[in-house]
Amino acid sequence: MEIVRCTNGVGVWEVVSDNGSSQVFDLRSDAENFLKNNDHDCWENAQPYEFEEHGRRYHGWECGICGKLLQTG
Repeated sequence: MEIVRCTNGVGVWEVVSDNGSSQVFDLRSDAENFLKNNDHDCWENAQPYEFEEHGRRYHGWECGICGKLLQTG
């Protein structure tokens, strides 16, 4: 993924992924944060989690790099 262009010259930034999909941001810093947080495949780095709280068991999968919740059980 990379920031490829400022679409109108006044702060609209586009991040294009390797598969051709894109995401548009008003601020370059938002585009850079998106790029920084999405430079990996979360499912390739999936880790199981499990904990109990208030007498209930919670479990699922989350990304071991960014912590994104991938699946709950």
